[in-house]
Amino acid sequence: MSIETGFDLSGRWFVCYARSASIYTRSVTDLRRFLKLPIKTTSRDALEAWLVSLNEIDADRKGAPEEAPIEGSWDPQREKIVL
Repeated sequence: MSIETGFDLSGRWFVCYARSASIYTRSVTDLRRFLKLPIKTTSRDALEAWLVSLNEIDADRKGAPEEAPIEGSWDPQREKIVL
């Protein structure tokens, strides 16, 4: 089992791999359902502690992620962004 997470303009995201399947989600509830870890086990307690620490990190954020913004211009005749 592995979980990767990140933060973008839409918020926190998770990619989880377990039991030969994977999901992409932004919901902690969906993550818990997919993992199906029993309550009051060491692994479930570790997951919950990690999720609490992520909430604390996200609460300390001020604005957008630290990545550089995409530079570009919008062409109204083509109706797309030209980078």
